[in-house]
Amino acid sequence: MEYFQEPWPYIVVDNYFSPGDFSLIKNFAKKAYQGTNIKKDTRNLIVAPKEITNLDRNDYWKFYDALNTERFPHVQVDRELNFLVPQPDKTYEYPIHDEHPDKLLSIVVYISPNQGSGTQIYREDKTFFNEPEWKPNRAFIFSGIKGKTWHGYKCKPEHKYRLTYNAFLRKSRY
Repeated sequence: MEYFQEPWPYIVVDNYFSPGDFSLIKNFAKKAYQGTNIKKDTRNLIVAPKEITNLDRNDYWKFYDALNTERFPHVQVDRELNFLVPQPDKTYEYPIHDEHPDKLLSIVVYISPNQGSGTQIYREDKTFFNEPEWKPNRAFIFSGIKGKTWHGYKCKPEHKYRLTYNAFLRKSRY
């Protein structure tokens, strides 16, 4: 586990899931998308199936506490799969954005393919800072800070697709 402070706090965790669980997650993710109408050049989000969420036994609060000092009384956990397919001759780019204020913690686990583009990190003035390397089973973890945690992601045609598992701690509406 590596902690970074610049340009804003984030954590990178290799082998977020055990090797056996990661193999199962890849298979469950492929099954989850079978029979769905995959659209190119857009996010294809689905709620992560129970077979996957049951394998996610990581302590989100450990990551949250490493990045924050304040706790919220009512929190919900959302988990999804994000599958991107670019056009054959054009990179798909999700625009630079700040994290939604309801998201207390964001965990993005790179699932597949073996080579891809990680999450692009930007400074407060929205200039590019760096991109943690894409590596299957690597997690990119951060807590949104309004006006500061600018980031984006992309999928190049040579990578053919981008599949991530995303987990969020959100302020509960209840």
